[in-house]
Amino acid sequence: MRKQLMASIFKKQTTRPVPSGLEIFNKDGGTFARIKKGTKGKTKIVPVTTGEDGSPRIVTESATWYAKFRDAAGVVRVVATGCRDKQAAEHKLRELTNQAERVKVGIIRPEEFEQARFADSPLEPFIAEYESHLIADEVSTMYRKNVLGGLRRVVADCKFQWLKDLNANPIVNWLADQVRAGMSARARNHYRDSLIVFGNWCVDHKKCLAVNPFTRLPKADRKADPRRPSRALTDDELQRLLKVACERPLNEALTIRRGKRRGELGAKIGDDARERLTAEGRERALIYKTLVLTGLRKNELASLTVGQFHHETGKSFITLKPKDEKNGQGSRIELMDGLADELREHCKGQPASTRLLNVPTGLLRILDRDLKAAGIPKVDDRGLCVHVHAMRKTTCTMLNKAGVPARVAQKIMRHSDIKLTMTVYTDEGQLDVRNALDQMPAVNIPELGTRTKIVSQTQTDARPNLVAPTVAPTAFNSGQNESSSVIGERMLVFENLKERIDGSASPVNKNTPLTSCDISGAQIELTGFEPATSWSRTKRSTKLSYSSLNRGGILMGSPRKSTAPFRACSIRTRSGRKGSLSEGLSSVMTGEFSFGPAGRFNRRGVSGALGSDPKRPGFAQNHEGDMRFSGGF
Repeated sequence: MRKQLMASIFKKQTTRPVPSGLEIFNKDGGTFARIKKGTKGKTKIVPVTTGEDGSPRIVTESATWYAKFRDAAGVVRVVATGCRDKQAAEHKLRELTNQAERVKVGIIRPEEFEQARFADSPLEPFIAEYESHLIADEVSTMYRKNVLGGLRRVVADCKFQWLKDLNANPIVNWLADQVRAGMSARARNHYRDSLIVFGNWCVDHKKCLAVNPFTRLPKADRKADPRRPSRALTDDELQRLLKVACERPLNEALTIRRGKRRGELGAKIGDDARERLTAEGRERALIYKTLVLTGLRKNELASLTVGQFHHETGKSFITLKPKDEKNGQGSRIELMDGLADELREHCKGQPASTRLLNVPTGLLRILDRDLKAAGIPKVDDRGLCVHVHAMRKTTCTMLNKAGVPARVAQKIMRHSDIKLTMTVYTDEGQLDVRNALDQMPAVNIPELGTRTKIVSQTQTDARPNLVAPTVAPTAFNSGQNESSSVIGERMLVFENLKERIDGSASPVNKNTPLTSCDISGAQIELTGFEPATSWSRTKRSTKLSYSSLNRGGILMGSPRKSTAPFRACSIRTRSGRKGSLSEGLSSVMTGEFSFGPAGRFNRRGVSGALGSDPKRPGFAQNHEGDMRFSGGF
């Protein structure tokens, strides 16, 4: 039977060699040493024991008490109470044993017990362990430095010492103080994000927290607090900047600094210095050019070596390592042939481990001086400034102006979200909006005529037809799929119909009103040009009306059994204007069509008669005979 372990508290004992000159004496059968305690000359008597090698060693105790107990799983645990007072340590021991009992009977979960045990642990060891986790996770050095720096600053300012001190309220107050101090929204979000990722690690990996206390920290609005909104360089500004970058190192060395000729280029320098300064200017201009033509960030460009540059005509590229890229994935950066040739000439004969370009750490300060020398304003009228990262915005804006598809531009910029490419990294001030508007097709308002009014004899279906589009295929505007022969055939049919109708008109009144031809009881009164689209999907027009083509009008209708929709076509009137002609009767009305006495007809089961006009006697009789309807209308 396992012996029951009694919970207890104790102080840890350690041994160390006896310092030289220490007084050792025997007392009550034991060996002791008298050592000095502190700087005031007080002494303390400590026991002396014998080490494994036989040498004397003094025994020292820890300053705080430790608790020893058996947990719910029966495992003996030793926990630091952090108490110097014995009674306080005993109270802590009772808490630990009570929690173990509650876990054993199922009142609380084991994870909650572990989290409670971690609560009184110092915070710094957890931060150090989190740093080791980041190193093992192979995140970039810059990311690790930024996250740990932000985390340690907040912990120090809020005076967090123990894990149980982690709380959102002190951090909210700290963020409010930073707002009053003028810290930007972007910087405040950086500290907030550093705390959140550390809290996630404590919950998911270390299991020392039940929930992340930082997830609900307020996030600052970066759009409402822009500090350095950037702009893209124009083509002219970029050329001026590259020219100044090449010349300024040498010109500064040639500039006379004092005397009557102060400011003139006349100082004497050696040939070696002149060659070195010329190469320095050339390399600086190449740095600017590479940033603009590749979209690389400053730190990414600074990390490149000669071995990462691969040159081949039409296939030159740079390999960016995952640890050096912002997203930690690594990329292949395609290069233009002209830029690739300049980089090859620059690094010719250098070993693979050499930096491709020596990007100075103070590039922003150098860029500001180059901008001033080139006469380029640091901040424009819109309040947008030029800095090193603005080179990347210049890249995206140039791609947009060149008409590169948005998806391809996103690939070149290596953005995870196309919104970044189209909004944040595109300078709207350089978009040629005026030219884009001028390229739009002209839109003219058509000259409107009168409408066709449909009147039913029963006055129950009086509804206007819907407007047919003017772009529908017609006899004179046949669309993309009709040949000129079909158009000519239709024109001949219309001329034949015109002769038949005009022949029946009265010679006295040449401009007679429209003759209404009744097929099945409904009538159409012509008042002008009207589309031929039916106003109903369930009821089709069953009338057929004619008018003289030289007056202008329509020929419309549909057999009773037809289900084909109307289509609009156009005819030319006597005045040269175009009117509309409904078209689209089913195949019943296509081909040779015979009219009998009094205008009666019967074809494929569809019968009817042309009505007579009292003002035009003999109209129906004059239409006796054959007529060909080409294409159906």
